[in-house]
Amino acid sequence: MKGIEFDSRKVKPGYTFVAIRGLNYDGHDFILQAIKNGATEIVGEKNIEVPEGVVYTRVKDSREALGELASKFYGNPSEKLKVIGVTGTDGKTTTASLIYWLLKNSGKKAGMVSTVSAVIGDKEIDTGLHVTSPDPVALQGFLSRMVDEGCEYAVIEVTSHGIDQKRIAGVVFDTAVLTKITNEHLDYHKTFARYRDTKLSLLKRAKNVIINKDDLSYDYLRGKLDESQKVISYSREKEADVFASEIHDTREGISFYLNIGGDVDYIQLPITGIYNISNLLAAFAVVNNYKIPLKKGLKSLQYFKLPAGRMEAIETGKDFAVIVDFAHTPDALKEILTCLKEKTRGRLICVFGCAGERDLYKRPKMGRIASKLSDIIILTAEDPRHESIFDILESMKKYVKDSSKYFCIPERGEAIVQALSMAKKGDCVAILGKGHEKSLAYEGFEHPWSDQEAVYDYLNSDSNVSAIILAAGCGSRMKSYLPKVLMKICGRPMISYTLENLREAEIADITVVVSFRKNLVIKEVCGAVKFAYQKNPKGGTADAAKVGLGQVNPKSKTLVVINGDDSAFYKAETIKKILKIHEDRGRKLTFVSLMKDDPTGLGRVIRGKNGLITNIVEEKDANEKERKIKEVNDGLYVFDRSWFEKNITKVKKGPQGEFYLVDIVKLAIDQKDRMATYTLPNCDEWHGINTPEQLLEAEREMKKKLQDV
Repeated sequence: MKGIEFDSRKVKPGYTFVAIRGLNYDGHDFILQAIKNGATEIVGEKNIEVPEGVVYTRVKDSREALGELASKFYGNPSEKLKVIGVTGTDGKTTTASLIYWLLKNSGKKAGMVSTVSAVIGDKEIDTGLHVTSPDPVALQGFLSRMVDEGCEYAVIEVTSHGIDQKRIAGVVFDTAVLTKITNEHLDYHKTFARYRDTKLSLLKRAKNVIINKDDLSYDYLRGKLDESQKVISYSREKEADVFASEIHDTREGISFYLNIGGDVDYIQLPITGIYNISNLLAAFAVVNNYKIPLKKGLKSLQYFKLPAGRMEAIETGKDFAVIVDFAHTPDALKEILTCLKEKTRGRLICVFGCAGERDLYKRPKMGRIASKLSDIIILTAEDPRHESIFDILESMKKYVKDSSKYFCIPERGEAIVQALSMAKKGDCVAILGKGHEKSLAYEGFEHPWSDQEAVYDYLNSDSNVSAIILAAGCGSRMKSYLPKVLMKICGRPMISYTLENLREAEIADITVVVSFRKNLVIKEVCGAVKFAYQKNPKGGTADAAKVGLGQVNPKSKTLVVINGDDSAFYKAETIKKILKIHEDRGRKLTFVSLMKDDPTGLGRVIRGKNGLITNIVEEKDANEKERKIKEVNDGLYVFDRSWFEKNITKVKKGPQGEFYLVDIVKLAIDQKDRMATYTLPNCDEWHGINTPEQLLEAEREMKKKLQDV
């Protein structure tokens, strides 16, 4: 066997392919594809005939078999390690990280696989998007590398999904740690009892069990464990094998007395949040059980940093605080908001969402918790998946009685900007639910995302730059009742990309010009953006830009005007580069063009013999010679704001009865005003969308772009 795979697309000659029944696909349907790719052995649960020369093995449980085969392929690495599995509803990542930290700083060689990443030796390995427990092949590979690195211990974060889907099959656990069990993932497990028993199944597999005595399920779980297992309890509320007393939580950190087997140590750490004491106690219990002196480990905790996205304080340089945390369950939300409320002198502003296609019952509960503990709530997206974001928001606000206390802002980036723009001295902005994660899930697509980067983009924004997004058109050729900018590309309205690109380009002052079905656009992109209403949507782009100017920050010096229906593919770096060229050269207008092999439907750039632009002509107004030109107008302009204000009113109505924004270029030429042209080096950054066919093409291109991220 040269390799083992459960994805037929990744099979290579000599591999074993294991056919697994998934939630959406059945691997048995791809057996022939796996054989075509070179599989010489197939493992499955059905009676299936395979070609001569291929071995088929039928098993009762393919998932279990995958883990066992993967373990065997890698030489049964877990048998050569002391594997510590950490499970629970909340606190898994922090607890696993603390155990790993204490082991490493006590002189022990250890590796770790957590939600955030895998750490083996000096290397940190990305485990993928939305991955908490890796698949069995990847997990056994990580364990094998730990053995090769000479590790004695392996710390693994284990989810209920990972247990139920047999992702840890083939792993021998020496110790299992339970943080706490509260209602979560009931969309998957259906009942709390099944969810609890899934966690219990991990505990039953270990020689040593570390269990939280504060958990309401403690007595039930303790009673189900075998007498041969060593069980150690811990608590921050009562006496246990390992417990804390005289607990204090301040802005500087936590302090308490650690009690282990009659020994008492005073602990003072620059980590905030009483709930983190439970995570520490679990970690202390593990290390103490392995008879590892705590002295070195305790000293090193002064330098321990919580994992990414766990109570992560963002350095703002402002007089308000910003915290990013993964809290996405009712219990975690309550814990962190309680902690922050006690430490916040001003208002606590909470930004959070609830994931689509997940536990419906927690949504109103989390809304109620937030309303009790926060001064302002901003409800937003957190992986809507195939579910309507508006349905999710509606259920979240069900028990939020005070309507003046909350905002519903579908776009997560706009929700964050809204919170930051509202923050005053002494306030705390808590951005919850995504933590370390690097993507947002929409309709089967993973879109790059980072709460931390969204915060920095806003805080680093240039107050001298403003932007106007033209979003008033109906898109008559699209044959839809929706405004064109709300039509989706890979699960997101196209204007969402425009907003995100401008925010990443560090532009804070944004105005959206609306007209056709304006309420739908406002509902979709509401937040910190401003809106301007164009009474006549057929008035043209110059009229729309002039309307938008009324909302622009009068102190800004530079103005970006961009279409909301063709700018989804821009890179923020490109927008920044165009702005820099404009400002460095001191231009009144910087115009962006690109070369298109097929320029049909686009305005042509007319140049004189000297290569300088003399005019831009809309296709419907162009003559036969002009229509053959391949350089086109892509609809992105950068203006000196004062110059724009003086000249936009000079644009005259065109032959089609509209005021064209491109005509302002001709004005600049005639007035001999300083102008620059930036030609996009890569035409993939621009896609004009005027027909359903062009929308489908944009979808195909965006799929490729997302896959390459």
